Amino acid sequence: IACSALDKELKQDILAFNKDNKEYRIAVCDYSLKTASGSEAEAWENLKADIEDGFTPDIILNTTGYDSSFISRMSVDGRLSELSNVIYKDSDLKGISFADKAIELFYPKNNCYSIVPSFSYYTVTANSEAFTGQPAWTLSDYIAYSSGAGDKVRLMRDNTREYGVDRILFYSGSHFVDYKNKTAAFESDEFVKVLDYLGSLPGEEEYIIDNLASGVENYTFTEVHCGSLGDMHLDATKGALGAYSDLGFSGENGGSGVITTDRCFMISSTNAYTNECWQFLKRYLNREYQSRDDIGLPVTNFVYNTWLKNINPSATNPADYVYFADGVEYVVNPPTEDEVKYITDHIDACSTLAFSDYRVEQIVLDYAHQYFDGKITSEEAAKAIDADVEAYLASF
Repeated sequence: IACSALDKELKQDILAFNKDNKEYRIAVCDYSLKTASGSEAEAWENLKADIEDGFTPDIILNTTGYDSSFISRMSVDGRLSELSNVIYKDSDLKGISFADKAIELFYPKNNCYSIVPSFSYYTVTANSEAFTGQPAWTLSDYIAYSSGAGDKVRLMRDNTREYGVDRILFYSGSHFVDYKNKTAAFESDEFVKVLDYLGSLPGEEEYIIDNLASGVENYTFTEVHCGSLGDMHLDATKGALGAYSDLGFSGENGGSGVITTDRCFMISSTNAYTNECWQFLKRYLNREYQSRDDIGLPVTNFVYNTWLKNINPSATNPADYVYFADGVEYVVNPPTEDEVKYITDHIDACSTLAFSDYRVEQIVLDYAHQYFDGKITSEEAAKAIDADVEAYLASF
């Protein structure tokens, strides 16, 4: 197995599998140990490059998201095993069915080349008392409003130029990069405005995290992560004290949020151990694993439906629903049935995968920094980014 990172849980799973099997064992190549930065994104880029140069690990694991472009290229070249037959015919997974959202994004019938154990939904919420929302929420709308919001805008961790680039691409990268037609759309008035807005933010060296633990009720915008029932409710309530609207983030349809994964396994088609690989990987689709409350949103129906009905997660861990701000204790009530429907309706309506491409991100950051440093204009940066990204897309 070659992976972009090896976490403690995966290591334990591999050790347990090796202990139980005398005829064959799993050996690991962790690419995060082969990068100077230790970055999973850089590790995944290096692993992809080795695979495209001919390296054929039996199992491939991407821990940076769902790289649909890579999966598409590899499957077209016949280098990934098609897994729908083994998934649906395995007696240990008898009766398995996938949630509609999982089928739509990860498990198309007769065309399945990866195993995704779970997924997460990210969106941006707004304090509805300060912002009433609008039908077509766009990137330009966000920038126009955020430009005058000052410290009231927080996208998860901080409000710097560098993190702004990360979040803009995470939510809207697919709006600027077309892998199918190998074209880019960075040389546009919209992206120039993005760069101008990001240039108005402080750099990492200027930014001091001095107010992230207080004043949360003043945040107009807050990014929230829904990886289990109640996450979105809890985070949004903390950010807006009960009055919030799920805006999503800019996309072609506006306000949709994005879906991402923590793990995506693939099996190379050119190996002698396809059955053994499957014996290891199918654990991530069984009822026991899918029923865990720490893996994200389950992909299988028999657990997903249970997840939807569980509207009182605080009963098992009530401390999660208490937090402090400015010395005041706030208690967040568990989501009601109407709120659960509100959250799941937004997840069901989301068809956008989070953007994840280290090479594109580095190209954008390189020229963005040149603009931030005053070496080039935002228009020149956008033009150079567009040219370099298209050259990168043409390379495969």
